[in-house]
Amino acid sequence: MERLFSLFPFLIPVQATCRPHRFESEDGREQLVSNQALAGLCKIFQDNIECVLLNACHTETQVDVIVEHISYAIGTSKEILDKAAYWFAVGFYKALVREQSIETCYDWGFNTVQVNMPDVNILAEYSK
Repeated sequence: MERLFSLFPFLIPVQATCRPHRFESEDGREQLVSNQALAGLCKIFQDNIECVLLNACHTETQVDVIVEHISYAIGTSKEILDKAAYWFAVGFYKALVREQSIETCYDWGFNTVQVNMPDVNILAEYSK
């Protein structure tokens, strides 16, 4: 939590490996975060964050919670290969540093997966 207070972010990336959302506690241990707590955190930062990228499996519930307060949330409703998540992030962030719109960043991420892993069909979804 302290790390979040030190940032003034446009985008929050959340990476996990098919697990419920967890944050690091002050003593360095992982701590499960409920959807209610996630919604409250998003409400606090809603004026400073435009997008949350959930680079993990089965995040549709979290996307629904996040977009109650944040303009964009990107996640997936199924399991995603780590390498596909990597390539999505590469394309997404390349577009982001070029100051593209969130929609264009999403398209770049999706296309980067298709170019580098043509046999993989990912279902990345975003909400506005």
